[in-house]
Amino acid sequence: MARTRTDQHGAPITGSAEAVVLYDAATDAWLRFSPRVVDLAGRLMTEHPDVPMGQALGAYLYLSSTDTPDVETARALTNLARAAVQRGEPETAEPALRRALAIQEQVLGADHRDTALTLAVLGGCLQGRGEYASAECYFRRALEVRERVLGLEHPLTLGMLQHLAHVVSELGRTDEAEVLSRRVLHSRERTFGPDDPETALALVTLGDVLVKKGDPAAAEPLLRRALAVQQECLAADDPDSGFTMWHLAEALRALSRLGDAERLARRALEIWEGHFGRDHEWTAWALISLSKIRLARGDATEAAGLAGRAAQILTLVFGPEHAEVGATLKLQASALMASNNPAATRPPRSS
Repeated sequence: MARTRTDQHGAPITGSAEAVVLYDAATDAWLRFSPRVVDLAGRLMTEHPDVPMGQALGAYLYLSSTDTPDVETARALTNLARAAVQRGEPETAEPALRRALAIQEQVLGADHRDTALTLAVLGGCLQGRGEYASAECYFRRALEVRERVLGLEHPLTLGMLQHLAHVVSELGRTDEAEVLSRRVLHSRERTFGPDDPETALALVTLGDVLVKKGDPAAAEPLLRRALAVQQECLAADDPDSGFTMWHLAEALRALSRLGDAERLARRALEIWEGHFGRDHEWTAWALISLSKIRLARGDATEAAGLAGRAAQILTLVFGPEHAEVGATLKLQASALMASNNPAATRPPRSS
């Protein structure tokens, strides 16, 4: 059944699915946006349902550059850019975020929570494009503001620490990432308790770091605990549960427990395709995991097809020159070579 949204006057918001996405983003309590911004986000895509997000952002960015900078303009830009990032279009979001940040630093100052939010979203935009070193800089700036303004134990501060742990681990500094991840986990256990979805996300982050450190056996119980919490508290097809299944599949693949890994990877793919669509970045990551598992189990033909589809998605998301596209094409090539030489890839007896 289609969901119905209403504005602050109780009038139903109808129109494109993009309007609902934007309206959900705008009314997210975490962002604390004003009714003016909520109306703007919903109206923009409801009145122009066929306009791509990039054009919508570009038009609003142009309008904002001709006006006197104000806080509401900056918030609207951050809101629309965050919706673009969630849609898997980080390249369209960056100019709006940089404009919003310039306004906020001029009008509000560097230590305002709105400035910290835009820094965090900009860091997430760069993280989504694989620019981890640049993302770390913005995450650290946002973290410094939130620690001063909100405190060390505030949920937004801990969320920023969690993002920082991820990019630090991607940069290969896994010991530092583990320290950050454990700090987040301990704080969330104190604040929310052991069986809260926020605690589960912290468990997933720590589990991911441990897999990257080469200790999937230590990661497995953390990831299973996180998944149990999510399955108890969230809907069966919640994308966060898919995220945990994907990480657990990666841990089990590293442990050569390929049957269990494949079941989890297929379920994560099913959830993400249903929630985000067939051409979303997260769908590509699930396809890559499944491709590696099928290759390890001796089905090089299916592995090549899965990797090829993932490469097409990542090319759309990142462009053909991105490192992840190259790595996925290399995976596809390996699978194609193995499919032409079946003796080169044999399924393990234990799978």
